[in-house]
Amino acid sequence: MDTNVTTHTHTHHPHTPTKVDGVKNPLVESLFLEDLPIHTAHWGGDGQYVVASGRRKYFYVFDLAAQRCERVQGCFGAVERSYESFVVGGDAQRPCAAFLGT
Repeated sequence: MDTNVTTHTHTHHPHTPTKVDGVKNPLVESLFLEDLPIHTAHWGGDGQYVVASGRRKYFYVFDLAAQRCERVQGCFGAVERSYESFVVGGDAQRPCAAFLGT
């Protein structure tokens, strides 16, 4: 997955039979987020969705199966200026994300 600071991300599925070398990888989806310069993006839910964030008070979750992108207005009870640093864990049944607030 390309995660340079940009508003466009290209996602290559992490469970492809070929190695990720930038030459032989099937493109799963290309996503443009007009209002979010992407700083960090991670696969979640066993490769079923992508979480993308940047220096904003919100982040996006893109569901590959449903082809739906949802803007999330931060975390309940948290007063953060941005959600640019995070990790995704869990599995498809119990996904979770941990954000380092700023």
